[in-house]
Amino acid sequence: MKDQSVKMIYFDIDGTLREENSEITEKTKYAIRECKRQGILTCICTGRNMGSIQKDVQELQMDGMISGGGASIRYRGQELERKTFPDKWLEEVGILTKKEQVGLVLETQKNVYMDQRAAEIYQQLFKEKTKECTEEERERIKRKNKYLYKDNMTEYDLNQEKAHKICIVGTQDVINEIRHQIESGCEIVQSVPFGKNWLLECLPEGCNKGNAVRYLNQQLGIKKSESMSFGDGENDAELLLATGTGVAMENGSAELKKIADVICGTVQEDGIYKELVNRKIIKER
Repeated sequence: MKDQSVKMIYFDIDGTLREENSEITEKTKYAIRECKRQGILTCICTGRNMGSIQKDVQELQMDGMISGGGASIRYRGQELERKTFPDKWLEEVGILTKKEQVGLVLETQKNVYMDQRAAEIYQQLFKEKTKECTEEERERIKRKNKYLYKDNMTEYDLNQEKAHKICIVGTQDVINEIRHQIESGCEIVQSVPFGKNWLLECLPEGCNKGNAVRYLNQQLGIKKSESMSFGDGENDAELLLATGTGVAMENGSAELKKIADVICGTVQEDGIYKELVNRKIIKER
């Protein structure tokens, strides 16, 4: 029997809709089109900022766009809410990261800024992920992903752009110490291994994917039981818990799979498409 209750489906991007190094599969694109054709609303829910959302994702033309891990909420082109860090707090974090000699990544609505340490760490990890690729292929992937991994922090102007997300990278013990010093002024989204280093991801207070989903559902008059979500990372935990049905990708984190209602196949296995077909939300292609 077809599931008639789903009115909105939320999708993470990296590791869910697509892999970082490959584009959205044709069956996944079909699944999104079919949902829209049947009047089911669709929404991106990503940690990426608006400026780094890939072209193939934009071309899906989903109804909603939750970016920056919940910092910006848009619906059919209109921004409903945006949260940013207080300037003073951000300045203090900048001083702290320099003192502790760790990498800092700062995201605004359109841009991503990295200091030298962060750029070197991200570049090294990217090379490890793409070790089977030629240099030309690496550059193509970078362009498509819209992440350049370059030292450009000096270009950031606090008076011109407000930041909504920071990532701090370094050794685990130093990152843990920094966390204790800053967590009272922000929302810790995740603290996870990052190659040979450790990554701390922070958003403005009260900001996460789950709160953004609840806000948009409320604005649209959609009940929790009428919404569904797909994710793969630890930062998708709040997303899955905020919807009636939370689906974790098979390639997802172990912690996320523990709280998911169901686990579907990987991106390359067309997991989203198969899960929606199995639930009779869409027809088989």
